[in-house]
Amino acid sequence: MRRDEVQVTLLYVFDELESDLGGTVSMREHSQVPESVTTIRDELRDSDFQVEALIAEGNPADMIVGVAADRDVDHIVVGGRQRSPAGKVIFGSVTQSVILDSDVPVTVVSVDAEGEGGDRP
Repeated sequence: MRRDEVQVTLLYVFDELESDLGGTVSMREHSQVPESVTTIRDELRDSDFQVEALIAEGNPADMIVGVAADRDVDHIVVGGRQRSPAGKVIFGSVTQSVILDSDVPVTVVSVDAEGEGGDRP
């Protein structure tokens, strides 16, 4: 398959947080899309991939799995950070939820604390 035949959906999800006062707080209003998202979008386009960039708000794992199902994707790639076992219990793991809930293969790419990938060839 040629790169120009591959459709990439790049999805960034703003988390929606529960408020102690009831309801939810939108993080989208107070945050910016990380530069890493626009950088990867531009790099994929420069490499002749067809890329559609989407922004969503809600539970990240649910949004990723839902968008993948709606678009009938063949594969999901997610960036994963290394967390301690206690950190996974306290904060949950989006990556783990996507792996468990997805009906398609999931590839996890290691991402450091700043959101950048590791060494690239």
